[in-house]
Amino acid sequence: MTDSPDGSFDADTLRLAYQLSMHRLVEADSKLWQVPGLSLTAQAFLLTIALGSRSYSANERLVAAALGLVVALASVQLMRRHRYHASCDVAFLQHVEVAGAMPRLVDRAALPGAPTPRGLARLTSAAVWEGAMWLFALANVVVGVRAL
Repeated sequence: MTDSPDGSFDADTLRLAYQLSMHRLVEADSKLWQVPGLSLTAQAFLLTIALGSRSYSANERLVAAALGLVVALASVQLMRRHRYHASCDVAFLQHVEVAGAMPRLVDRAALPGAPTPRGLARLTSAAVWEGAMWLFALANVVVGVRAL
């Protein structure tokens, strides 16, 4: 498994690199979708306190709303980071596929006969969830202001 003097790799090395990159892409996708689930759990807990009965003081509700805001913003950042790592692997995989070294598996839209997404399917799921996290951030700001 050595590279040649012109910078190209032998077929075995390229195949191994492709497999490893595909594996990382699957892992990044899995991590990406853990973020909204965990964030929703945290938001539910914190908003229960922030919007809770008068048994919570204004300071407690304010702290819960502030933590909810932090969770929402951190979730957006983490989702973007996972998407960035995935896009790096996608770029490599597409490069290998376009070069003809591997069959096209990554760019589904480039496959002959691939349907065009319609309606809500045109939106990326990551963008939809990121929008939801921004709405949670806004809700936490409103709740925090009301707690004052």
